[in-house]
Amino acid sequence: MTLFRSSILLRLMLFIGAFVVVIVGTAVTNAVALKVVDRNTEEIAQKWLVGATLLGEIDDSVAAFRIAEMNNMLAPDQKTRAAANVSANTQKQNIADLEHEYVNLLGDQLPRGSLDPFHEAWKNYQAEHDAWVKADVHGATDEPVYDDGALGRRYLATDTAIEHLVDLQRDIAYARADTVQQIMDRMIISAIAISAAAIVLAIALMVGIRNQITRPLAAITGALSKVATGHRDIEVPELNRLDEIGEIAKSCEVLRAKMLAQEQTDKARRVAVEEQLSAIVTSTTDAIISKTLDGIITSWNPAAETLFGYIEREMIGQPMTRLIPPDLADEEAQILAKIRHGENITHLETTRRCKNGELIPVSVTISPIKDAAGTIIGASKIVHDISEQKKTERSLQQAKENAEAGARAKAAFIANMSHEIRTPMNAILGFAEVALQDTQLAPQTAQHVRTILSSAKALLTILNDILDVSKLESGKLEMETVAFHLSNALAEALRVLDQSASEKGLKLVMEYDADLPLRFLGDPARLRQVVLNLVSNAIKFTEKGSVTLSVRSWNQANMLHFTITDTGIGMTPEQSAKVFKPFSQADASTTRRFGGTGLGTAISKQLVELMAGKIWVKSELRKGSTFHFTVHLPEASPNDDCLYETGSAVVGDYVSPRAFHVLLVEDIQTNATLAMLRLEGQGHQVEWRKNGQEAVAAFQTGRYDLILMDVMMPEMDGLEATREIRKLEKPEEHIPIIALTASAMREDYDLCIVAGMDSVQAKPIDFSGLLSAMEQAVPEGQGQPVTARRIEVVVPVGVDFSPLDGIVDHQNAIKTWRDPVVYAKALASFAADRSRDADEIERLLLASPGNAEPARAVAHTLKGAAGNLFITKVAGLAIKIDSDLKSQHRKAAISELGQLRRFLAEAANAISKIIPCDDDAAARAKVFNQAVVVALLKDLSSSLEKLNPYVAEPILARLAEYLQKTDLAPIQQRVDAFDFMGARARVAALAEVLSVNGG
Repeated sequence: MTLFRSSILLRLMLFIGAFVVVIVGTAVTNAVALKVVDRNTEEIAQKWLVGATLLGEIDDSVAAFRIAEMNNMLAPDQKTRAAANVSANTQKQNIADLEHEYVNLLGDQLPRGSLDPFHEAWKNYQAEHDAWVKADVHGATDEPVYDDGALGRRYLATDTAIEHLVDLQRDIAYARADTVQQIMDRMIISAIAISAAAIVLAIALMVGIRNQITRPLAAITGALSKVATGHRDIEVPELNRLDEIGEIAKSCEVLRAKMLAQEQTDKARRVAVEEQLSAIVTSTTDAIISKTLDGIITSWNPAAETLFGYIEREMIGQPMTRLIPPDLADEEAQILAKIRHGENITHLETTRRCKNGELIPVSVTISPIKDAAGTIIGASKIVHDISEQKKTERSLQQAKENAEAGARAKAAFIANMSHEIRTPMNAILGFAEVALQDTQLAPQTAQHVRTILSSAKALLTILNDILDVSKLESGKLEMETVAFHLSNALAEALRVLDQSASEKGLKLVMEYDADLPLRFLGDPARLRQVVLNLVSNAIKFTEKGSVTLSVRSWNQANMLHFTITDTGIGMTPEQSAKVFKPFSQADASTTRRFGGTGLGTAISKQLVELMAGKIWVKSELRKGSTFHFTVHLPEASPNDDCLYETGSAVVGDYVSPRAFHVLLVEDIQTNATLAMLRLEGQGHQVEWRKNGQEAVAAFQTGRYDLILMDVMMPEMDGLEATREIRKLEKPEEHIPIIALTASAMREDYDLCIVAGMDSVQAKPIDFSGLLSAMEQAVPEGQGQPVTARRIEVVVPVGVDFSPLDGIVDHQNAIKTWRDPVVYAKALASFAADRSRDADEIERLLLASPGNAEPARAVAHTLKGAAGNLFITKVAGLAIKIDSDLKSQHRKAAISELGQLRRFLAEAANAISKIIPCDDDAAARAKVFNQAVVVALLKDLSSSLEKLNPYVAEPILARLAEYLQKTDLAPIQQRVDAFDFMGARARVAALAEVLSVNGG
């Protein structure tokens, strides 16, 4: 009950609910009543309409009965009278049925006894009729005996009774209509009354809401507005009410009290903070000053008094420029401009003037001061005396300059000592090598000289390492960024060490990740230096087995991972931990046994770090070591000119993802050599057979992933061999067969496919296309995955192919064959085997006038061999002769044999003149020119001081035009090993030998 008394909201809800229930209930009741009345009225009207119809039919039936009665009376004979009686009886029955239907339809709607007059009149009428009929039937004569007046009266009474029913029914219908109208009138009056009551209630509700809710809430809101604007002492109205308005008022009062308490707390806290800040400002050792936007000082703490010598009353109201030296007069205006824009000035180092005129270095931090609205009204400044800091900095700078001077002196000393030591060392090395060339030297003396030479080289290595360490420590070693072919650069570096590895029987191998690009941006000289240091160490500490350099991608962008793995003596964990420290080796016994200073790994570590990488080692004693290092090498652009672009380290741009067991069927040895050279370079295992019969036999005994099948071969050609293999193989073991043919005709291609070959590759072979076709032909799951290109480092023997110019395209041939020596041997084999092919074709044509196939087989073989060797003139003419013979144009082919004979002789003659570049009898490219050589040797000596092989190599290339390779080889070897001082010594020795003052 308390809830109902105290809750205005609940009372309001009950009031509105009751109001809604009354209105809705009344509306629903009226609607239902109207619906019922409407439905009943419609049903009753329908019944009355049917009743009226039934009454009409009864009236018609009575009339029909009367007619039948009259016909009976007037019937001329008994038969007609009987028929009239039947009709009368039918109408009588029909009247009875209609009356029964009428009673069922409207019996409950008519007043009691309403049908009695009709029943009575009809009954009397029937009785009168029945009496007449009876008299007529039993009468003695044919004439009827009846009272027509009595029957007529009975009929009229019946008809009158029916009319009475019609009138009664009409009166009842009218009465019903009046009743419905009255009901509707009452409902309209009720609706009007309810609407009026609703309007009155709504007005009362609005007045009540305004008095009980709106006005009190407005009063509370007004009080809250005043509280929000700072009037904390105002009293909140409506606090004594017990309903929701009272609760709101009480909540507002609590809020006002809390705001008042919070305001008092904040004020107390501000006072405390201000006191604390005042204490800080007073006690700090930094001067704290505030000023206006015009630069007028408004506060001055005790530390400012101590720092500048002015007391507070001397500076308040004074301009800040009083503290600024004349040469910094513009500084304050610049500071104030920044403060007005809301900028902070942090740790500005400047100079300020004290009261006694002393200038002191200070660090100034200035911040804008803003009011409550966020408007900048001034600035606060913290000034820190940095006199001691500046004194320390001057001391450190002096110490740095002294250290740099010491480093320069050390570097100069090392450089001078290196030069002074290298000068006699040059004589020792040069004359020791000259002495060893004396064949008359006694064996024991030669051994002594070799010991001198070995010791001198070891001492030269130590000097080089010390010089590198000195440059690294002084920070003068600069890294370059150039585009270079990585695998070729590494292969060239490893060739420098191939002799050392060969002397110990070690296998020197490079593995290059198949997914890596070939060209990168970096410093190839320093990268090669690291590789040479680590690989030379691996060779030094390995007695048997192999040394492998691997290159793979790293788990960071643009980073490569290099590993140098050996099968040498290995190290303990303690030895591995100090291997990168300068002048450190595994132990003293290692130094005694293997020599060295231990600087190589330390230099490598610093070089790797300069290339944004890191270096580490994993080793196991007596099992070997693996040195790891990473370097940052972004991929070069395809348009960049790359160093080391030419080289034989990489087989080609296409890399086979899988290595297959391949059966190569080729009758020409030159073609087979080239194919095996290129396929084995990709890691494929190749077996060679010379004809179709050997291929079929090999297929039956071996398991291959695919077959490379030449088409035209002796004994059994490739087409027949393919058909035999297809007969022998099981359906589920289909082996891919790729045709290799020099024929370019469409019908030859179709013959290969019909014979059962899977695809066709034209000769000369495009090896990238062939390797790709092999990969597509072999189903997935066969072969072995290729993760790295394995490249064995071989020191190439140079071959001078210049005699072939204009006859053989040897530049493109070397790109295909890769190995100049193998290519030179293939050329020699061609000259020996095929130089008389023109004569052989002519002989076969004359011997078999009706069969050109033997001669065509020779031409076909010649065009394939010449094409693979890039002997372009011979290959072109052989293609034409082969085509003529195939088309049965014998005369055309014979007419071309003379020119083919000349081309073959020309090629054989040029091939016979090929001279290896390292042959002592090789002629110089240009006539010796003393003045040019003098200038070039001077340039070379100067370039070696830059410690960069790329500066020296162009000069060496020019010297090679005038000097023999044997003269320049010692210099080139030392440049490749980064022994630049040794290379300079060799330049001086060469100049002395040639009687040239080369520096």
